[in-house]
Amino acid sequence: MRPLVIVEGVELAEVVNEFRGRGWRTVHGWDPGGSEWDVSPLRLLCWGVICQSEEAAASIMAAVRGTGIIATLEVEPSIRVRFLEDLHHLGPVDSREGREPQGLILEVDQIRLLDLLTDGLSLPDAARRLYLSPRTVERRLAAARQALGVPTTAEALVAYARHGGRTQR
Repeated sequence: MRPLVIVEGVELAEVVNEFRGRGWRTVHGWDPGGSEWDVSPLRLLCWGVICQSEEAAASIMAAVRGTGIIATLEVEPSIRVRFLEDLHHLGPVDSREGREPQGLILEVDQIRLLDLLTDGLSLPDAARRLYLSPRTVERRLAAARQALGVPTTAEALVAYARHGGRTQR
């Protein structure tokens, strides 16, 4: 089975070398080349950093043609979600993460806020529901992002959902 690997917090080259050691031929970028459509018998693996929607589309097209994919995603959350959904339709996706939080520690007020946001409420709606000012909600969200070790709200919601908000102070 061809590898479909998303790499975060780990050196991309390390993962590429791992698959080279397993006999995969690697191509930097998303063009497997060749004149035939199905390149799966060639054991080709395309790899790189995806920074734009065009690169995400090109990598999916390479995978459809039968290549393996090793990618680091540096795109906005909506492109990231769409890319991962498409990739999951092509087969099982291996996620290589180097920085796993060592126990999720969130304050109760941060957990309440993240629960509302994962339920689909906007920040202003969550502020009203919690009887807080928008500024206070922003500060709590920033503290939650810091506790989760992520830079964006979308990544905080993913990390929170992944850990189920199990641990609190």
